[in-house]
Amino acid sequence: MRKIREVLRLRADGFSEREIARSVGCARSSVQICLWRADKAGVSWPLSPDQDEATLEAVLYPRRSPGVEVHPTPDFEWVERELKRKHVTRRQLWREYLAQYPDGLKYTAFCVKFQAWRASRAVTLALVHTPGDQLFVDYAGDPVSFTDRTTGLEQKAWLFVAVWPYSAKLYVEATRTQTSADWLSAHVRALEAFGCAPRALVPDNCSTAVKKALRYDPQFNRSYAELAEHYSLAVLPARVRKPRDKAAVENGVLQAERAVLGGLRNAKFFSLAELNTAIHQRVAAINAEPFQKRDGSRDSVFETEEKPVARPLPARRCAPRGPDRGNLPTWRPHRHPSAGNSPLPAPDHRGAPAAGASGLS
Repeated sequence: MRKIREVLRLRADGFSEREIARSVGCARSSVQICLWRADKAGVSWPLSPDQDEATLEAVLYPRRSPGVEVHPTPDFEWVERELKRKHVTRRQLWREYLAQYPDGLKYTAFCVKFQAWRASRAVTLALVHTPGDQLFVDYAGDPVSFTDRTTGLEQKAWLFVAVWPYSAKLYVEATRTQTSADWLSAHVRALEAFGCAPRALVPDNCSTAVKKALRYDPQFNRSYAELAEHYSLAVLPARVRKPRDKAAVENGVLQAERAVLGGLRNAKFFSLAELNTAIHQRVAAINAEPFQKRDGSRDSVFETEEKPVARPLPARRCAPRGPDRGNLPTWRPHRHPSAGNSPLPAPDHRGAPAAGASGLS
C-alpha cells in the first residue's frame, strides 16, 4: 500500500523530499510524483477523517480504462532541441515534463523512450550510384564443391562475384583458389562477359588487391595495379570494417550464395567447367528476372542505361599465359625505342625508368 498520508504529513512538517523518501522507504522521484499529484488534486495536510489511504490512492492514482494511454508521450523533438543548449540536462527536461504532466513517465522510462526515439531517427546516408561508374568485386565466404573425375575426390572452389551497383547486374564464377592468379583472371573474364569496363573497381581489402590497407594511401598489389592500368580504371578499396561501403556486392554475394550453394546443393559436378556452366545459367536467370520495386530487370537496365556510358574494353586482351604462371595475366613492359633489343625500358635523364614504361600487352 502507498504511504500517501505519511508523505503529506512529513511535507507539511517541513521535511525535504530526500528526507521523506528515506523515511517512507521509496525513491525521491516517487515522493515528487506523489506531491505533484496531490497539488494537482487539491489535496493537502491536514486531511479529513474520511480520507484514508485507499481513498487517497483512488484520487491521486486513478485506474485507467483499457486502451487509454497511461503516460503522456513527451515531445522528444523538443527534448532533443533543448539538449543542444548549454547547461540543459535530461533530468531538468524530465522535471519540466512532469510539471506539465504529473502522471507522466518516470525518469528511467523517459530516458529509455528518448533513446529509442533517437535510434529510430538515425539517418543513414544512402549511396547514390552512377551508371557505368563502379564495379564491386569480392569472393563469397562459403566454398562450392565439385568431384574430380579422375580421383573421385571432392574439390573446393570459391565464388568470385562482380556486380554493377546501379543495375545490380551480376557476374559469378567459381575459381579453384583465391590466389592472385585466379583473382586477376576472374576480373578479365568478368569484364569480357559484361563487354565493358567501369570507371573504378571497388574490391575488399583482400591481400590479392591491397598490399597495405592505409586509409588515405592504400598500397595496391602490383599485378592488380597493372590490371587497372591496362583497363584505364581506378581502384577504390572499401574502407576497413565499413560494410555499408560495399552493400551492393554484399547483396550480390548473398544472391550468388542462394542461387549456387542453395539452388545447386543437390547437383553433382565432375569438373570446374561443368560447375561454372551451371553457375552462369543460374546467374543469367537472376539477371533476367524483373525487379520488384523498379521497372525492368538487371539485364535491361544494364544494357540501356549502364553499358552505353561505361568504358569500352581495350583492343588488346589481357590474356593468361602458359602453365608456368597458371592463369595469371601477362604483363610485358613496353620497349623504349632507344633500348635496342633490351626488354627493359630506357632510363630518362634522371636515371629513372621512362614514364609509361610499365604498360600491358
